[in-house]
Amino acid sequence: MPAALIRSAKLTYSCHLWVLAALCAGCGVSDRPRLYPVSGELFVQDTPAAGALVILRPLEQADANTWPMGFPRATVADDGSFQFETYDEGDGAPAGKYVLLAEWRGNEDVGEETDDSVRQNRLDPIYNDPGLSPWTVDIAAKRNRLPRFEATYPPPPPVAKK
Repeated sequence: MPAALIRSAKLTYSCHLWVLAALCAGCGVSDRPRLYPVSGELFVQDTPAAGALVILRPLEQADANTWPMGFPRATVADDGSFQFETYDEGDGAPAGKYVLLAEWRGNEDVGEETDDSVRQNRLDPIYNDPGLSPWTVDIAAKRNRLPRFEATYPPPPPVAKK
C-alpha cells in the first residue's frame, strides 16, 4: 500500500475520531429536570399586577438545596401575563404540584431608587405564605396555561378606638 494512501487513511480516521469526540461531549447526562412551558396572568381588582414576582414552590421536595437556581419564577408583565423560568428566560418548570406565591413590591410611595427590602408588599401577605396561599397548581408534562389569578390588597390596619 502506498505511503500517501496510508497517511490519507490515518488523517481521515483521525478526523472522524475528533468529530465523534466533539459530538459525544455534548451528549452528557444532565441532572436538570425536563421543563414545560408555564404561563398565566395575575391581576388585583381587575388591574394587572405589573412587576409582581410569582413563584412556584413545590409541594414536595421544597428543600432549597435541590433547587440550586431557585424555584421556578416569573415577573408579571404590564398586561398581567407571566411566563415561568427555572434556568433561562421563559424555559418553564418541571412537572409537579406547586403552591403559587406572589409578592408585589410597590414603589409609588418611596421612589424607584429605593431598595426592594424597604418597599411594602402591595398584596395581602397570604399570597406569599406557602401555608396560606389559596393557589395550588399542577404542572403537567405539556404546555401549561394557568387560570387567571385574582389577588387582593392587604386588609387595612385596624382603627384605634377612642
